[in-house]
This record gives sequence, C-alpha cells and structure tokens, in this order.
Amino acid sequence: MTDLWIALRLSAPSLSVWRLHWLIEPEIAAVIDNGAVLTCTSGAYAAGVRIGMRRASAIGIAQNCVMLDRDPQAEQALLDTLAQIALRYTPCVVQHVNHTILLDIAGSVNLFGGVRALFNRLNKDINASRLRVATSLAPSAMGAWLLAQPKQPSLRRFLKMSKLHRALDQMTCARIPEALPYLVWLTNIGCHTLGQLRQLPRAGLKRRSSLKLLNELDQIYGQAVFPYQPYVAPEHFQQKIDLMDRAENTAAIQSVVEVMLGNLCIWLAAKQSAILRLKFIFYHERYRQADSSSELILSIAEPAWLVAHLLKLLKEQLAKHSFDSPAVGIELVSVELSALPAGNGLLFADKRRQSAELSRLLDLIAMRIEANNVLSPNLVNDYRPEIANRWNAYRSQKSIKHEASKPETHTDTPFWLLAKPLALSIKQDRPVVGMPLQLIQGPERIESGWWDAPLTARDYFVAQDTQGIRYWLYRERDTDPVRWFLHGLFA
Repeated sequence: MTDLWIALRLSAPSLSVWRLHWLIEPEIAAVIDNGAVLTCTSGAYAAGVRIGMRRASAIGIAQNCVMLDRDPQAEQALLDTLAQIALRYTPCVVQHVNHTILLDIAGSVNLFGGVRALFNRLNKDINASRLRVATSLAPSAMGAWLLAQPKQPSLRRFLKMSKLHRALDQMTCARIPEALPYLVWLTNIGCHTLGQLRQLPRAGLKRRSSLKLLNELDQIYGQAVFPYQPYVAPEHFQQKIDLMDRAENTAAIQSVVEVMLGNLCIWLAAKQSAILRLKFIFYHERYRQADSSSELILSIAEPAWLVAHLLKLLKEQLAKHSFDSPAVGIELVSVELSALPAGNGLLFADKRRQSAELSRLLDLIAMRIEANNVLSPNLVNDYRPEIANRWNAYRSQKSIKHEASKPETHTDTPFWLLAKPLALSIKQDRPVVGMPLQLIQGPERIESGWWDAPLTARDYFVAQDTQGIRYWLYRERDTDPVRWFLHGLFA
C-alpha cells in the first residue's frame, strides 16, 4: 500500500490561544516572547507593529496595542485538540515540530470514500473547532510536513511521488531544519535548492555535514522510513481558560463554554467514549488564595457525545445559574464516562435509538423544570405493591438497573394501582363494586413488612363483574369481621 500523509499546521498558535480567552477580541494585539513581538493581529500590523520588534517599540508605535505573554502550555493544548480531531480518521497520528500534526491516511481513504471526501470532512471538523490550520497532502510524511510550513507554494497536495519530487526540487535548502547549520557552506558551493542538494555525492556530503541531514532528506523524498511515536489521547479531559474580561453573568461566557464543550466532544470521539457527568468550575477571584469558585454539574441520563445535545442541556442550566461576583476563569472537567454506544444499520426504526431520543428529551425537561418535577416509575424489591411501585425523580434507566428486581408473582398484576386501597362493602359474602363481584383467580398470599411497619397479611384475588371488568382485591387476614379492599384496576 502506497503511503499517503496529511499535515496540519496550526497558524499563529500563540495568538489563537488568546482568542479563546477573549469575550470581545481587541483589534490591535500582539504576543510577546522574550521581550519581542512573536506575532500580532492584522490591526496591529496595520498600525506598524512588526514581528521581532521590542515591546517598548511596539507600544511606542501603537499605544493602544494589547500586549500578551506567550503561553506554551496552552499552545500544546491546542495541538492536542488538533491531534484528537485527526484521530477520527486514523490511529496513526503524530505530533511533529513547528505545531504540526501528521496523519497516515493510507488505510483510511477507502473508508471515507476517497481522498477528497476525507479531506472535506477533516476540514469541516477543523473549521467547527475554530482552529486556523494550514493543510498539505503528500506520499511521504516529511514531504507533507514541509509543504505545510509557511511561505510554501500554493499547490500543497500531491498524490504521486514523481510530482512531489519535482515540487521539492525547487525549494531552497533553508526549508529543512538539519540544513540550517551548513547553509553558508552550501551557498558558497552554489547549492541553493533541495534538487541540487540531492545531486551532491552522498559520501562527501556525509563527511562535511551530518548523517541527520541525509536521513531527513531521504525521509522528505520518501526514500527512508519516517520513525514516529503515535499520539495517545489523555485518559481524562480537563481544560481551564482564564478570561481577559470579567464576566458578570452566564450569557457573557456563552461562546467560551461552547468552545470548551466542542473540545470535550473532540476528546470523547478520540477516546470512543460518551459523557454521563461533567463539571464546570467558575473562578471569581484571580489572585486570592482562598477558594472563591462556584460549580455547575451537568448530569445526563443517557450517554452523550454530541455538542448540540450537550449545549441544549447546558443552556438550560446556565439560564438558572447566577454569579455572586464576576467570573474571571472557567474550567471544564469530565467526571463520569461511558462506552460509546455502537451504531447499527437496521432498515426499520431502532428501539434503542428511540429510547435514547426519549432520554434526551427528558434530560432537557428535567433541566428546565428541575429534576424533582420529572418522575419515573421504579421498582423496589418488596412484595407489598404500594412499596414495590414508586415514583421517583427521573434518573437514567441504566443507573437504576439491577437496583431492584420484581418479586415473582402467581397472578396477574393490574396496570393501574390505587394510591390508597378503597374499602369495599360486602353483600352475600362477596365484595361489591357497584355490584357483587365474582372471584376468578387467587388467593395470592402476602406476609411482609414486619421489619419497618406493622405486619402486612393479605390474600389477593382477581375479581370480575357482570360486564367483564376485572378488579384486583385483597382480603385482610386475621381480622374479624373480614374486610375487603380494592387495590387496582386492570386495563
């Protein structure tokens, strides 16, 4: 199988990191590294700020320029997010130098309907994550990496090795990192391009430069194996963003939490998992040592992994959440995970899918009107019908699975159970509900409850009137006179 690699390079990652922190993006801003401008916005460039300019000089030219310190850890987090997006398309994902991700898609092309379809889906996912990325395609990993770097030709996608070689031959030697220490010497001997570098005698080039340069050159042209360590997504998701502005209410942080949820779902897809419980932590004081944070826990009945579903639930929770003081930071943590439910290709409607859709609806209703106001029937392991059947606050059916099992009975049980048994009159030794009833099934004897209430001793019967309506009755034992009660109705 012919190798085929995609390279994804983050564009201006040091500035993209700060875009996550802004509630309102400033027009003129620059990122400072070691006292000099590393990158800047288009507005800052128009005002005269240039890369490499000292901080004082930049402030002198653009006094209203927002100066931001570089955050390498946040840049790595962005690169991790990009790698997790790539894991949707292939397990062979590599984090390489210069904020570049390499994907070996040779084994995935047919699964996604061809190179063009895969590329389109990948670009769609990247755009949804709001990352700014330069892409390239080549039959070699290092060739794709080189094409994705800044100031390269506009044509960056090659399927055939011969066309890739022709494009690489025109590039200058300064494009490959291992050639930089020998750039002066190469220029002095008239070697300016990679094509000219390849024509030099290998033995002499090895003596005057290094073996690393030869290996890198071979890897770029696909003549040597590219050694790599595959990227593995972390076991837990945790992301914290310090806001540049103070958020007075939850509406002001809507865009930030939306981005964080998107990153969570990207991580879930990479881990082939779904979320059952997550936690938002809002920090209200930036420099105070004491704990000054508030939490928002989102519990979901059925496993969720889609941004749209999580966002609906979160909006309902945020609408009811208020800040005692402005928020200056947000942190999102995954608390409880579940395996991603396997899909199927059934022709007709899938009952499991219908159940999941109902659970999503109930989740949304529970968020809107409080979970205690949404009730679901649950079984308790007890023979007394009024104890065994309870209405509790809505929870996932999976969370109550195996919590209780229905006791074995020898008679039919009714669909409708009265909240309180109704005492019946007796006529000719037969219980009466409008007319004397005929006992057609029973008795079923129950003796239970001695540990938490007075002993319950009953004989249950199924009775029927002349119109065919059936009733569920019981007769109290050890009472004089005998008393009959109506406890349920059959549908």
